Amino acid sequence: MQWLQRLKHNWLLTGSSLLLFFLLATWFLNAFLTNWVFETFLFFFFLCVILLAILFLGLSIRELFRKDTLTWKVVLPLVLLITFFILLVTNPLYPILKQASFQWKLDARTAIAEQVNQDELLVTDENVNGTWLALPDQFKWMNLSDEDVVHERNGYVLFYLSKGVMNHYSGYVYSRSGTAPPDGLFCKEDDFIETTNHRHWYFIQCN
Repeated sequence: MQWLQRLKHNWLLTGSSLLLFFLLATWFLNAFLTNWVFETFLFFFFLCVILLAILFLGLSIRELFRKDTLTWKVVLPLVLLITFFILLVTNPLYPILKQASFQWKLDARTAIAEQVNQDELLVTDENVNGTWLALPDQFKWMNLSDEDVVHERNGYVLFYLSKGVMNHYSGYVYSRSGTAPPDGLFCKEDDFIETTNHRHWYFIQCN
């Protein structure tokens, strides 16, 4: 267990390894987690797996360079730190890049939601299996803003509103004629956006 003792006394290597693996874990978690319980479980699961991997990696490197103090104490920590900063800057959870990506996906649209006639909004959700309905009365109090506009295509405007329970979000489509768009109009991958807390807004008819 000498390698573990050496790792214990080399705080630079230990700290950089933990930070590196935390960032690697976020790459795994960012892609597919939506439920916070499942997210928490998988987070610790992947974290444990990754930590075990780094321990075995450290053991292997130690055996390879056990007579090379410079490599163990200087070169390896520097490599890990450089990798850490690269992952930090390019990480999908990096706040600045995440905010920029989120704003880009919302896009700047000419439609002003405050001027939308609420009665012309059409709604579809999980309960009606994609059937187009008039906007229910309980939703008419919502104050839409231009930031709620996600896509405008062929005269139809697609909105996402974070209203609901247990990650249930409704998608709203507005058209000046009050008619539903043709099937598949909003069923492209670009219509799927992700919020910063891993909860997904989606247009149910596109799934």
